[in-house]
Amino acid sequence: MVRRMIPTLISQLRSAAIRAVCPFGVMLAMMLVVPLAASPAAAEADHSIVAVVNSDIVSQRDVDNRMALFLATGNLSGSPEIRQRLAPEVLTMLIEDSLKRQEARRLKIAVPSEETDRMLMQVASQIKVPPEDLPRYLVRQNVSIGTLREQIETELAWVKVVTRLAGDSAAVSEDEIDEELARRRAAAGRPEFRVAEIFLPVETPQEEQSVRDLAGRLINEIRAGASFSGLARIFSRGPAASNGGDLGWLRQGQLDPELDRVVGTLEPGQVAGPIRSPRGYHLMVLFGKRTATIPGGGSLSLGLHQVFAPLPQGASQLQAIQRIEAVRSFVDGAASCEALAKRGSGRDGIVSTSLGKVDTRRLPPELQEVVAPLKAGEMTPPMRAADGVAVLMVCERDEVAADDEVRTAVRRLLREERLAVASRRLLRGLKRDALIEIRP
Repeated sequence: MVRRMIPTLISQLRSAAIRAVCPFGVMLAMMLVVPLAASPAAAEADHSIVAVVNSDIVSQRDVDNRMALFLATGNLSGSPEIRQRLAPEVLTMLIEDSLKRQEARRLKIAVPSEETDRMLMQVASQIKVPPEDLPRYLVRQNVSIGTLREQIETELAWVKVVTRLAGDSAAVSEDEIDEELARRRAAAGRPEFRVAEIFLPVETPQEEQSVRDLAGRLINEIRAGASFSGLARIFSRGPAASNGGDLGWLRQGQLDPELDRVVGTLEPGQVAGPIRSPRGYHLMVLFGKRTATIPGGGSLSLGLHQVFAPLPQGASQLQAIQRIEAVRSFVDGAASCEALAKRGSGRDGIVSTSLGKVDTRRLPPELQEVVAPLKAGEMTPPMRAADGVAVLMVCERDEVAADDEVRTAVRRLLREERLAVASRRLLRGLKRDALIEIRP
C-alpha cells in the first residue's frame, strides 16, 4: 500500500502546484461574457425597479440573475413553478444583501479579491465542479460570474461587519473551553453524528407559515435531486451556511432535543425535515456515524523532499533492484533537503523534487508510520511503487500539541455559534430601521 500511494501523492501535489500558478481570479476575469444587446422592451423590463432599500434599488434584472444563480448552484429545475416559489425568497435575500452592503460601506469594510477567489473555489467544490470549469459551467446555466462574485463579496463583508460589531460578546473564555471539553470527555463511548443542516429561523409569529412553506419546498427539491450543500449556502441562516451547512461531528445531546431524536434514527445519506425547533425549521442530512472518543487530536506536518526513479511497466525483479541501487547511490551522503535539491535530477530519469509541507493525517496510515518518526534530515529507505522507486526525506517538522489543537477547534466552534446569533440580531435591527419599499 505504501508503494502504490507514492505516485498518487506526487500527482496530487503536482496538480496543486499547477493550480497555484494560475490565479483563479485571473481565470475568472478572462471568462467574463459580454451580454448580447436586448430589445428596448426587454431592457426596460430588466431594469424595472422591484424594491427600494434606503438609497439602493433592486431591479428585476437583479432578481433574474440571482434566480439563475440559485438554480445553477442548487441543481434546481428551472420550471415556472419553481421560479414562482423561489421569487419571494430571492427578493428577501436581495433586500438583506443591500442592507449588508450598506452597513459594510458605513463601516468602510472592503473584501480583498483573494478572499473572494478562495470562496469561489469552495463553491465549485460544493457543487462538484472543477474550479477551472466553474466559469464555463455558470455560462452554460445563463449565470453571470459577476452575480456569484457579488453574493460572495457581500457575505464575506458581512462576516467582517458582524465580527467587528459583536466585539467581546463573541469572545470565548478558557473556562468555557474547559466546560465544553469536559462535556466531550463525558460523552466518550456514545454515538456521534456528522450532519449538515439548512436552518430557517422564525423571528416572529407572522413568519411561521411562510418559513414552514419554504422548508417544505426545499426538502421536496432535495429529495428530487437538488444539492443539499448548494441550497444550504443559499438559504440557510445557520453558522455553517458558507460551508454547505456541514456542522461536522456532533455528539448525542449537542443538538436541540427535537433534532437529536430525528438524527438518531437516520442512516448515512438520509435527509429529514422540516423539523421545528424553538428557533425555527431545520432540514438535516446525515453523512456518517461513529463512536465518540476522548478528545485527542494533535497534528504533525512535515516538509518533504522526494527522489523518484521511474520503472517501465512490467519491470523485472532485476530492473527493480537496479533502480533501488541507483536511488540509494543518488541520495547517499545527503544530510539535508537542500543537499538533495542541489543534486538536481540524476541519470536515467531520476527526479529530485520538493513536495512542500504535508499534513501527515492526509497520508495513508502505512506511509504515516514510515515518515512520522523521522527527524529533519532523515530519510526513508527506498520504497518500491508500481511505477517506480522513491525515497522521502524530512526537511522540517511542525507539531501541534493535541490539547492546543483541540482547544483551538472548540474555541472556533463556540465563536462561530455566537457570531451566527449576532448576525441574525444585527440584520433584524437593520431591517427594522430601514426604509424598504416593495413595488408590484
